[in-house]
Amino acid sequence: MLGFLVVVGGYLKKCLSVLSLCFIVLVGVLFKLALSVSD
Repeated sequence: MLGFLVVVGGYLKKCLSVLSLCFIVLVGVLFKLALSVSD
């Protein structure tokens, strides 16, 4: 049971890091789009 929790925890951490990376990229793209539109 403990090993299962450790595996799930590691998987969640990996998913969170990937999600945060995607979020940062998305925000950067939106920011560039907003800048190009406001020009």
